[in-house]
Amino acid sequence: MKIEEIDYEKGYVRLVIESEDDLWILSMYVEEDDIVSMRTLRDVSIEGSVKKRIPMKLSLKVKKIEFQSFSGRLRIRGVIIEGPETYGLKGSYHTFSVDIGSRIEIYKKEGFIDKEFFNKLLEISNRGRKALLIALDYDEYCVQLIQGQGMRVLSEGSFPMISKSDVNSITEFDTRLRDLAIEVIKYVESYDPVAIVIGSPGGLSQKLVEKINMLRKDLRIYIDSISIGGCSGVEELVRRGVVRKIFETYSEVRAREIFEEYMRLLIKDPDKVASGVENVHILSNIGALDKIVLIDSFLRDNIEIREKILEILRNAVSKKTEFVIVSDDSEIGLKIKSIGGIIGILRFSIDVNSIKNVSKS
Repeated sequence: MKIEEIDYEKGYVRLVIESEDDLWILSMYVEEDDIVSMRTLRDVSIEGSVKKRIPMKLSLKVKKIEFQSFSGRLRIRGVIIEGPETYGLKGSYHTFSVDIGSRIEIYKKEGFIDKEFFNKLLEISNRGRKALLIALDYDEYCVQLIQGQGMRVLSEGSFPMISKSDVNSITEFDTRLRDLAIEVIKYVESYDPVAIVIGSPGGLSQKLVEKINMLRKDLRIYIDSISIGGCSGVEELVRRGVVRKIFETYSEVRAREIFEEYMRLLIKDPDKVASGVENVHILSNIGALDKIVLIDSFLRDNIEIREKILEILRNAVSKKTEFVIVSDDSEIGLKIKSIGGIIGILRFSIDVNSIKNVSKS
């Protein structure tokens, strides 16, 4: 998602949609009664009864937001409040079809933008499209960052020539490989990628993984086979499609991990988990939640549910709670939906019913 202009105090943002994920995130951000403007096509009467579809810019007061995850289509329906005077369109209904490449302006109904929440949504957008790509062989290596804005070379270099008969050359190569692992860890700390993808001919990539794991064992690392190292090797990695597959599955993979942890704790320590909007909402208000997974349809639900969900997410931002939002028609989304549509893992054990009783008294 590319932000072209934003005024937090006036509640205005102009942005460009760059991916299907952006459409999904936008569907969570736009609310009923917001004002949305963009160029669109509209059937109008010309010269009496003749109708013609012409391009124009319209502004709508939003009444309905619909995101169809299976088709990657976002539709925003509302009442026209501004448009060409010639056609007398004010007061009529219109639907924007928002696609990748669309430029859209949003005026929030509150008159300001919740900066923390908006930036968290941007973080979700970028997080799903950021990875470190490393291609190496026995001659050279290249490390690149791939993200929404494109690809950037972080470092590249050569390895010392290695000879089986020269023990010193083998030691020197091993030292350089360890230095590369240290370099990779620094990039992870700086850019927080969702994954590291390492490609090489033969088993060299596995040797680098071993060096990285000696420094940190919590990283998601994927290995692929390529024919050459260096920046040309990174291009080969991208062409092979492994990066796209990683981006597509990241949210669902993380949601599945949290769900599995939830199920384990449900048996071992049931007071350390919660499900359902009411329970999670109560616990979010006291900062008790460590992780949350919820289905995306909640953010397009009735106003009462939507407001509670938005408050949960705002609390998550301010209290540094991890949250993952998944499509409710995905495999993991259906499981979450069956137990209330939202689950939480607590930082410490709490009997949520006792909190409810205190609130009532």
